[in-house]
Amino acid sequence: MVHVRRKLAGAIPPPPPTKLKSGDKVTVAADGSCLNLRAGAGLTFPILTCLAEGTPLTVNGTPVAVVQFNWVPVTLQSGQTGWVAEEYLQPAPTIPAAPKTRIVVINVAGG
Repeated sequence: MVHVRRKLAGAIPPPPPTKLKSGDKVTVAADGSCLNLRAGAGLTFPILTCLAEGTPLTVNGTPVAVVQFNWVPVTLQSGQTGWVAEEYLQPAPTIPAAPKTRIVVINVAGG
């Protein structure tokens, strides 16, 4: 049996599968604009604030696909929570661990 899918005129394709999970660190990547932090997962929810480019966020739950966006629940450093569209996020830069140093003291004076 062959299943045929019809594409409806004007249909909005679903977003790609999300790669984010709870605990991930991300930053806002909104091409120089600000990103709306919303009260819920979708464009119909009220805007709580607008997040500046580079704002660090932590994913605090499971992303939800709504129409063309994956909506990600996030927490700001201030503790405020809300939802943002995943396509405007990027992984937070990682800071490499400082190399372990070892100090060796040598007594060259003798004695």
